Amino acid sequence: MHHTFWRVVAVGIIGGTACAPWNGALAQDAPPTSMPVSPVRAAASTQTDLRAFTARSITRLALLDLRASPGALPADFAITADLLALAERHAPGDADIVRRRAEAAWNAGDLDTLLACTRRVIELDPADTVAQLRLITARIGRLQTVRERLAAYESFLGERGASLDASVRSRLALDAALLRRETGDDAGFVEHLRRALTLDATNKDAALLAYTYFSSRLDDRAGRVDLLSNLLMADPLDSRTLRLLRDEFAHAGAFESARRFHVIERAVETVAGRQPDDAFSVEGFVLDWMINGPASVSNAMDVQVESRRAEVAYAAQVDPTRLEGPNVLRPEDVRLDIPYEQVRALTLHLQGEEKREGLERSVADLGATVFDKMNALTDPTRRPPNITEAQAHEASYSVILEMYMLRCLVGAQTDEQMEGMNQVVASLQGGAADPRAVAANAWKAVRAGDYACGTQEFPPEQGSLWLTLARATARERTGDVRGAAALFREAAAMLPLNPLCAYAESRSRALGTDEARAREIADARAREQAIPGWVDQLVAAPRLSVSLGVDLEPRTPEPIEPVYARVRLRNVSPIPLGMGSARTLNTRFFFGPSLETGIRSRSDMTTGEVFELDRRLRLNPGEQLDVTLWPDVGLIGWLQEVGSDRPSRVRWRVIQGFESRSDGRRERGPGCVEATTNLVAREALPESRIPQSRLIARLEAPPADEAPALLVAARTRLMGGEPAAQPLEDPAPLVEALVKAYPTWPPAVRLLAVTVLPGAATYPVVTPLDEVMAQDTDPDVRMVRLVTRVTNPEDAGLVAATTSDIPALARVAASHRERLAAGRATLAHTGPVASPVRTPQR
Repeated sequence: MHHTFWRVVAVGIIGGTACAPWNGALAQDAPPTSMPVSPVRAAASTQTDLRAFTARSITRLALLDLRASPGALPADFAITADLLALAERHAPGDADIVRRRAEAAWNAGDLDTLLACTRRVIELDPADTVAQLRLITARIGRLQTVRERLAAYESFLGERGASLDASVRSRLALDAALLRRETGDDAGFVEHLRRALTLDATNKDAALLAYTYFSSRLDDRAGRVDLLSNLLMADPLDSRTLRLLRDEFAHAGAFESARRFHVIERAVETVAGRQPDDAFSVEGFVLDWMINGPASVSNAMDVQVESRRAEVAYAAQVDPTRLEGPNVLRPEDVRLDIPYEQVRALTLHLQGEEKREGLERSVADLGATVFDKMNALTDPTRRPPNITEAQAHEASYSVILEMYMLRCLVGAQTDEQMEGMNQVVASLQGGAADPRAVAANAWKAVRAGDYACGTQEFPPEQGSLWLTLARATARERTGDVRGAAALFREAAAMLPLNPLCAYAESRSRALGTDEARAREIADARAREQAIPGWVDQLVAAPRLSVSLGVDLEPRTPEPIEPVYARVRLRNVSPIPLGMGSARTLNTRFFFGPSLETGIRSRSDMTTGEVFELDRRLRLNPGEQLDVTLWPDVGLIGWLQEVGSDRPSRVRWRVIQGFESRSDGRRERGPGCVEATTNLVAREALPESRIPQSRLIARLEAPPADEAPALLVAARTRLMGGEPAAQPLEDPAPLVEALVKAYPTWPPAVRLLAVTVLPGAATYPVVTPLDEVMAQDTDPDVRMVRLVTRVTNPEDAGLVAATTSDIPALARVAASHRERLAAGRATLAHTGPVASPVRTPQR
């Protein structure tokens, strides 16, 4: 079955955080025995909904456990899915938990759970078109025959699916098109493909398929440009589409149009943190050459080389010792790489005798650079790996032959150099029939005044760009202007942005204007100008297409009340924009925190959270996606709770379509924006600041709505208010009280206790409490205890749970035992703060 959009929603949410240990060095250290001096609230009783708090705590536990291992496996995701199912039972209306569970099920390979979660997501959020599409395609995929599937597609594309969003029906039409092509129904394929594009212009897969299908069947540049324009509107920031458009306009001779898309692509790649390669940079010089003339390029290159040589010479004057030793850099050693030097030599040659001196210097520099390149290729210690000696010699022959032929082209080849050229030609493995030998011999003949190659017919397999240039030059020298212009145009069309092809284009222009070519250029320019100008501004001014607002609510929360981020993403462009993690409206968001607890602060990008918000396939102009998220679901929220004896303040830097840099920074992606949330301040939790004796007394029989605050306060006491700190008082009495009270608590409180309180592997002082928890027979408590406290694969409770008649408990036990036996890190071993950086996987 083919359905392009079979993807899980909320990709990256589960694995999206990157955690690191609390580092007190990030801010001024507080004395370990001091108590914060902010005023204590008068009322020392905090009421919290037990079920909602338990759901949030289990969700955090599930994610932190998944992130404890540097490379999560399907078994880890399966544990996460079962823990999230437990959290969902305590908060059945929380669509975010369901989405997280769906992603975990997808990564665990549990498609039945994925589909069940998808159905629940649609119930909770009927406007989620991504979930709708996934559910429909899954149902159709389970049909047994092609006829049944096609009938189902037609049903959804007909009256039955009239209520579906056009973006969903567009994807279904594409799936139907692919299925019809499999059956050999080309007419049906084309009809449904057109329908997919008509229903939704942001359906990039349909637009790409239309381009590849029709362009492979029609040699029609104008048609290809139109199809590429459609593809561009589906995703204006796709580098591949920008490159294809650039090359089509360059082939048509519309170099100003080509440069427009070259500039946009360069901006996209730069913002994405990717440096253009030499080939791309050379193509930029060629475009400048074609638009502004050869002098503009040669002058720029001359300035670059001479200024750098002047810097080296000046440095040697200041410190003569720089010129000592075998590997010193001298001014003459500053040279352009081979492709750039080719550009400089060709542009100088086109300017005639007035640039002859500069041309000779350029050719000399090229020779020195080629010599270095040959030495590197033939030296086993310097050539690239996985290249044999024979391959290295063949590559070196190609490099030096191109240099010799370039010298012939610009009239700078000496008789002595011709002898070297003859020796290389004689060494080629392909002999006289080798296309390189054929081209070299043609240039030798042209240099000697023999222009027969201009009219000679050559077998197709011997054809090459260099041979075509030699034949064009021969015809020009015999006075056959029309024939020379035709051959130069033929050469120019091979690779329009190659320096040699640019030279051919220049010679073709100099030999006369071709009316057909002029019409082609004019038509290409008209099609390019029809592409709206706002596309050019998407990278430099992304707010012309997208508006982002993020607010934290409530602004003054209770000490352990959750704070949610309301994200509003609006399409402010004049056309519909596709949504997704790599689309125009990028739905991948990074929340980077700035947290202060007392006088300690944490402001780094490693403890952030990644959220994938692809809940719509597109947004129409003016349409807005309004989503509520829980940003401190992970480590930052845990740190706030652990430090609940102090006031805390937090704000988030929200980055759309973030790109990770080599130094760990995260920056917005191409066409993306960012926002900073308002600052949210919390007071200290009163229960965390009362005397330990009072806390112990209140833990004996806590009311359900006070249990969350009391257990958070107990953890804060045990951990000293922050990870790896010393408790402010002897924790033994508190542990003893917990051991005594735990068996008397109702199951709901015991479940929260085993979720919230630290385990003995990271805090040995609580070992007696762990032993009591190990005796608990409640299945939910047993499941959470395995994940938070068991580090031995032969633990009696773990082994027994693998044979439980409760499926979820048995699954979690088996998976946890498997990873313990493999020696893999888990939350039970490390605690949350030891979680390593982890990249989310789809």
